[in-house]
Amino acid sequence: FDIDDFKKVNDTYGHLAGDQVLKKIAQMFKERLRTIDILGRYGGEEFLAILPETDGTRGHMVAERLRCDVENEIFTYGSHTIKMTISGGVGYYEHGMDVNKLIKFADDNLYKAKRAGKNNVCCF
Repeated sequence: FDIDDFKKVNDTYGHLAGDQVLKKIAQMFKERLRTIDILGRYGGEEFLAILPETDGTRGHMVAERLRCDVENEIFTYGSHTIKMTISGGVGYYEHGMDVNKLIKFADDNLYKAKRAGKNNVCCF
């Protein structure tokens, strides 16, 4: 996942606001994922979720649910109300696949979601 237009939050409200948005999104993801799932920050405003025993279709459903949850959340910083969206790319493991290839697969789909207008999840 990548937070859409995150730089705009930092530029408009400051880096403390951006940090609060990052923390809130991470908290939302952790609350909505299973205990066997792994969540990590993968770059500035990117997150990586590993969903063991989950196929591409189910992974896409989970990613879409997270995307909708962020879109519907109201983020606040001081007296400011901030609306956020995220874009996601789903990759799914195929037997014998190298982990770097799997991450590239998801990353390529993330960029497809961004090019499709953001606030989107691409899988296949």
